[in-house]
Amino acid sequence: GTSITGPMVKTMTYLKESLPAGHFADPAALVGRTNIYPLKAGEPLFESQLAPTTVSQGGVAALVTPKKRAMGVKVDKVVGVSGFIHPGNRVDVLATLSRNDRQNEPMTKIVLENILVLATGTELEKSGKQEKPAQVDVITLEVTPEEGEKLALAAQEGKLQLALRNYADTANSDTRGTTISGLLSRTEAPKASVKKTAAPRP
Repeated sequence: GTSITGPMVKTMTYLKESLPAGHFADPAALVGRTNIYPLKAGEPLFESQLAPTTVSQGGVAALVTPKKRAMGVKVDKVVGVSGFIHPGNRVDVLATLSRNDRQNEPMTKIVLENILVLATGTELEKSGKQEKPAQVDVITLEVTPEEGEKLALAAQEGKLQLALRNYADTANSDTRGTTISGLLSRTEAPKASVKKTAAPRP
């Protein structure tokens, strides 16, 4: 999400036959372009690592995949996996909501899976009548419009929790969700069977 300036790039010598497609021969052609992937010092730059030429400014907007959206979620250190969530990670979003039925007990359910983290940061939010600024962590996720609707509703009506995924784990989990009664029924220890001794038959 950074706009490239002249001092950020330099030319290096490569064998002509080893140059891949999408390379740049003139550093001036890179000035003003925006990178969409993390870059390391000494790493060659290619067209596939940059936002389209129509993107003249950096920031999160340059990182969003076409037809997707960036949405910020306010989290605390517990929800944010104690600060171990970073841009480029993928997470599942769990929501705890009160069900509108006769039991009226809360349920926790995975509502979004394998969601890309675009950015992590903080913002200041006024808390209470004293209006003292309290630091609130914000994690920006990349979602489709439909996923954005689910995320907005879950954040408004319930409590969110993020679960960090392994990079190689892309499989979806078809869960039924968990309620208090279901949680207790699964965690209760089975009753021990009592053996009775009977007198031998005559």
